[in-house]
Amino acid sequence: MSVNQLSDSAQNYLKIIYGLNEWSSEPVTASVIATKAGMKLSTVSGALSKLRQQGFLDHAPYGAVTLTDLGRDYAITMVRRHRLIETFLVQMLGYRWDQVHDE
Repeated sequence: MSVNQLSDSAQNYLKIIYGLNEWSSEPVTASVIATKAGMKLSTVSGALSKLRQQGFLDHAPYGAVTLTDLGRDYAITMVRRHRLIETFLVQMLGYRWDQVHDE
């Protein structure tokens, strides 16, 4: 399976988990993810269960969420693609950095 075959939702969860781990040493929990994603905890818990079954993350109920090597590889691929697109928008199309994320 490639990154492009993941649902938008799965991609978003992997990026959120990666970002939370990248910028903080605090444990990433389902409630932290729910807050970041602006979603209900029950929705996030269900998604995390599916991602765990697919081999993208490790998560015990009420415990920290960590990406597996596969999940980290996918997340890094998506983050790199996102940053490349942002750079293109700024350098080639004249967007300001504060505009590119929404695009």
